[in-house]
Amino acid sequence: MRYDVAIIGGGPGGYVAAIRMGQLGLRVALIERARVGGVCLNQGCIPTKALYSATKLLEQAERANEFGIAFPPPEVDIAGLRSWKEGIVSRLVDGVERLLQANGVTVINAEGAVTAPGEISLSLGETIAADRIVLALGASPVEIPGFSFRDPLIWSSDDALGLTEVPERLLVIGGGVIGLELAVIYSRLGGNVTVLELMPEILPGVDLDRRAIVQVKQGLKKHGIVLRLGAAASVYEKTGDGLRVRTESGDEFPADRILL
Repeated sequence: MRYDVAIIGGGPGGYVAAIRMGQLGLRVALIERARVGGVCLNQGCIPTKALYSATKLLEQAERANEFGIAFPPPEVDIAGLRSWKEGIVSRLVDGVERLLQANGVTVINAEGAVTAPGEISLSLGETIAADRIVLALGASPVEIPGFSFRDPLIWSSDDALGLTEVPERLLVIGGGVIGLELAVIYSRLGGNVTVLELMPEILPGVDLDRRAIVQVKQGLKKHGIVLRLGAAASVYEKTGDGLRVRTESGDEFPADRILL
């Protein structure tokens, strides 16, 4: 099969390009091994914001007495919360798929590899040709030395958003946006959360002034989240009651799960 354009990767870069080129009358193939939408829609911004919004109700419930409102403590149905989150993601994925279909884009669910100029080999055992090829390969969780995702006790953000359990003690390595959002979510769900950040301040690389950073830290403190700055996690070991993480400075932190 020959196309005017073949795109490998169905994330925000790939599917938007595919829709636009379809609108311009080109014959377009979009190759994606999982669901279209990419990390942001399936394992990033959307599910994170959904869980953040839902768990905020727990925080509001704790403050209800301040307003003279009393009701029994809320109970969290983890399976129900996970199903609700997945429903939101699925509806948005369906919307992207309809846009692709409406603009004449052929979606191929497979892995693709450029094997020659204008040629892509698919994991389905087929080959397609295209006058132009766009690579929109996206991102994936990154391990750090000494911490491998092969150990089920070491979580990526994908694992955390899978919401299969709420660890009693969650250690988050990385005080960036995603790490802090997930820290707040799991704290609201009842976990004791500690965040280790290598840099001297949280949210490294985010353009916030000092006052904004102070407000974020105050909010984390209200949630009971423990921050350790300038802390480089170097190794972990399994103990009789969970895990123990050691930093390069020799400090040790207990945990039941570690989130990178």
